[in-house]
Amino acid sequence: MQKIISTYIFSWALGFLLIPTAYAETNMDSDYRIPLYDKLDFTAEQSGPNKVAMNWSAFKGQNDEVFEYYKVIRSFSNPNPVYPEDNAMAVKSKISDLNHTDENAWRSAYYRVCAITDVKSRHCSNVVWIEIEKMKAEKCTPNSQAEHCVAEAKKQAQKEAERKVINTKKDEAKIRLDAKKKQVESQNAKQKETGDKNSEKDQQVSKEKQDQLKAARMEQQEALYKTLYAKLDMWLENFGARLEQSDLSSVQKVQRIEMIQTRFETWKQGKAVRIKMVDYLDKTLNEWKEKYSVGNEFEEIDAFLEGLLD
Repeated sequence: MQKIISTYIFSWALGFLLIPTAYAETNMDSDYRIPLYDKLDFTAEQSGPNKVAMNWSAFKGQNDEVFEYYKVIRSFSNPNPVYPEDNAMAVKSKISDLNHTDENAWRSAYYRVCAITDVKSRHCSNVVWIEIEKMKAEKCTPNSQAEHCVAEAKKQAQKEAERKVINTKKDEAKIRLDAKKKQVESQNAKQKETGDKNSEKDQQVSKEKQDQLKAARMEQQEALYKTLYAKLDMWLENFGARLEQSDLSSVQKVQRIEMIQTRFETWKQGKAVRIKMVDYLDKTLNEWKEKYSVGNEFEEIDAFLEGLLD
């Protein structure tokens, strides 16, 4: 009996001495140690359309190792995925962070979590195969509380509010256009009454010729401004429609409007008619700058600018 006990103690001591050596063996393909599979209990299930919810037990520690992070792994073909041989889809740096949701589970896959320690040890969980089912989203009704229905309702409400604002801006633009036209008419009437006394060219022609030239110039100027402001209003209306469809952030919207204003400013080139046109556009663009964006596709701006005076 004593001999049996002595043999048992010797075997236990020998095993104790050999364990650290075996544990310290490293993977030849990386700095990480050979993975262990006895520390984490892992569960996963499909929780919605293209979603997989995962939970696991907390890492309990091994010898004097210090926990660093969990690596959540997904593989479409490897039934035994291990980090870093398989890329991690998520990293959890808190030992108490014990869940994750794959929001882009577009096909069936193997899932697992591995706890990584300060000595490059890998303590991996069991593997769960998830067969992705194509779930149909609940059809939305006016009183539906489903997450995607609530989000869609908010989106539609926001679009309606933006549409009302744009319509208000369009009405205000028309009012400004009418005021601008009256101002031009008043200026032309004043010029017709007072004449252009500083023009040497007008002084060289007869009174009859002078009146004819003034009348023709006023008629041309009125026609020009009428055409230009109509085109500007059409562009602003199109601009507003694009704003409604834009998904840019507020900062990106402001940057996009400022970019367009810079191009308009360059296009002016000190020409009187162009300056009036850009000033007219700038009043509306400055008002929209903090609320709206024009999106990503405005290649027609150059053609629009070049064609305004055609």
